[in-house]
Amino acid sequence: MLYTYYATARPVAPGTVPMNGLEQIDNFDSRRNVGYCMAWARVYYSRPLIEQEKTNYELSENKPVYKSIIIPDLHDLCIASFRGNTIAEEKYKDANDLRKKTYKRLFEMLIDGEIDIFYYDQFKKTDTDFTRYIFTRSTKISGMVQKSCLQYIDEKIIPTSDSNRESWRDFERENAFPDNVTIYYGSV
Repeated sequence: MLYTYYATARPVAPGTVPMNGLEQIDNFDSRRNVGYCMAWARVYYSRPLIEQEKTNYELSENKPVYKSIIIPDLHDLCIASFRGNTIAEEKYKDANDLRKKTYKRLFEMLIDGEIDIFYYDQFKKTDTDFTRYIFTRSTKISGMVQKSCLQYIDEKIIPTSDSNRESWRDFERENAFPDNVTIYYGSV
């Protein structure tokens, strides 16, 4: 069995990867997207690498590293607060503030390089029809966050929009960040 890793920092040359168990090296012509990371080369080993080796040589297994946050459905609290229920109004205000703070913190983590991506799905009529909202650091404009929208309809992926913004306030003014979603975030 061979174990596959990707060189994310540089093409493979002597001294840039662990030698113990090295079976094969496939250097690419340029850095390319290989799924969950950008890489210069694919490297095969006869043994699994330990975490320290992967860290020291900047090798990736090309697997997503995600955590999740559930933003609860605030619909019922919102309705009750509009009907004059003061307890529901306070709970809605607190939950809505937490929702906004969560999105803002994820945006800041993205800008600061603590994470590479966060995204959430909003479902339509079925479990297979939904829109995925993806936030990443912009590859087009340095210092900006890119929001990409992909529609999944009948198992087809349709890119619908791309926008770049510099600050959280720009996104907050233009977007209604939803509740009743699970946000996935992390490094790729």
